[in-house]
Parts: sequence; structure tokens; C-alpha cells
Amino acid sequence: MICRKSNYISADCVDGIKKIVVNIKLPIAVFHGLATSVLGKETIFNIGMMFVILCVTFILGFVLKHFIRKPYDKYLPFIACGYEGGMIGYSLYTGLVGVENLSVIAVIDIAALLFTFSIMSNVLVLIEDGKKVSVIEIVQNAFKTPAFLAVILGILASVSGLMNGFMLSPAGVIWTTMKDMITAAMSPMILLVVGYEVQLNRELLGTCLKTVIIRAVMQLIFAIAAISLIHILGRSDRLLEIAIIVYMSIPGSMGIQAFIKDEDGKVYSKL
Repeated sequence: MICRKSNYISADCVDGIKKIVVNIKLPIAVFHGLATSVLGKETIFNIGMMFVILCVTFILGFVLKHFIRKPYDKYLPFIACGYEGGMIGYSLYTGLVGVENLSVIAVIDIAALLFTFSIMSNVLVLIEDGKKVSVIEIVQNAFKTPAFLAVILGILASVSGLMNGFMLSPAGVIWTTMKDMITAAMSPMILLVVGYEVQLNRELLGTCLKTVIIRAVMQLIFAIAAISLIHILGRSDRLLEIAIIVYMSIPGSMGIQAFIKDEDGKVYSKL
């Protein structure tokens, strides 16, 4: 924020940093984390659990939108659910438990990627202008996203067992060294971008505060429910519990801003 106010770093520079993180650093970190992890039935369960939570919180957003003044009320369902895993969640989680455990939060983020670029984006477009986005267009957009491709390739590399053999070879040592060098500054760069883009709007502070409270209460309830369910099933996992707490504490997906046409709506969603 200081860099923006003092103009020490330009907006174009920050956009360049964001591109480096989103298109290079983050995909490499996500790919390595998933490719070197063991994926099984628990992975499917975690993805399914998070997808159900997204669906329920999305529906609750429509139920609770009358608490928000018009015309911002229609955006509450899209802000109440969803998670900005790539630009914020991954950075905070790896800062706590290390980059080597990134796969834990990346797995539950798969559900958010699928939900955001399918159900949520479709409904938002319909609300904005009545235009329906085709399934083909959704798939095409997803496969143009480096982080999504990294998730797919990471899962394939893990399931096929190719990564295990590769990591035991001399090339694996070179890959690990390169990966560590490339991803070393990922977290501070992400947080710099996030801080730079924070701009307060006094007229919207009251509305945004209500939105934050609604989202926080909902996420707290479902975070407790998710962790309780894991314990009931006898699957106590400290790294997963930390991932859930961090993941459900971060803001909603920034990706929805691309589908909002109203300028006031964009400002509201950013705040």
C-alpha cells in the first residue's frame, strides 16, 4: 500500500509481478506439490467435501442477500463462497508449513477451481446480462489457466508414478534445485501484489463490512463442520486441518471480477 501511495512501484510493474507469479511460479509449485504427493480415496473425499461446502454456501448467499443494500445484494452469493487460493491461500499456507506441503491445500483448491469456472461463472453471467456460457467455453477457459493445467498434470504425474522415478534420477535433483529457486520468492511477491491492490472506498465500507461478517460466520461454521467430520471419520490430519482453516479464512475468488460488468459491482467485489 505504501508503494502504491508513494508511486515507488508502478501499476504496470505490479501487473508484471502478478503475471510472473500466476503464470510461472505458482503453476510450478502446484505441479510439484501434487506430482510428489500420494493421491488416493482421501483426496477424492477432500475434493468432494469442499465442493459440497461451496454449493451450500453459494445457496445460502442467495438466502442472505437481503441483508445487503441494492444493487450490491446480487453479488453476495459470489462473494460469500469461493476462495482465492492461488493469490493468497497458497502463500499463507506455505508460509506456515512450507512449500513442500503445498499439495495439501492445492487438492482442496481443485473443488474451488471446478466450481468457480462452471456453476458460479455461469450463474453470474446469467444475472449480469442473461447470456449463457457454453460448457465448451468454460472448458477452454479452464485449460488456458496455467494453475489449472498444473493441477491436471500434477495429478497425472502422481497417479501414473512417473514422478517417483523421475525424482530418483539425477534429473530429479536438477529439477528440485530449479523449482526451489523459481518458487523461493513466491509468497512475498503474492502478498506485495495483494497489498498494492487494496484500495478503500468510504461509501462502501458499511456494505463491505456486512458482507465480510456474513462470509466470516458462514466460513467459520463450515470450517468447524469440515474438521469435525474428518475427526468423526477417524482421519485426523494436522496439515489438512491447517489447510482448511487457512483456506476458509481467505477472501473469495478474484476470478469472478472478470464476469462482473458493472463498475460499482467490481469495486464492491474487490473490497
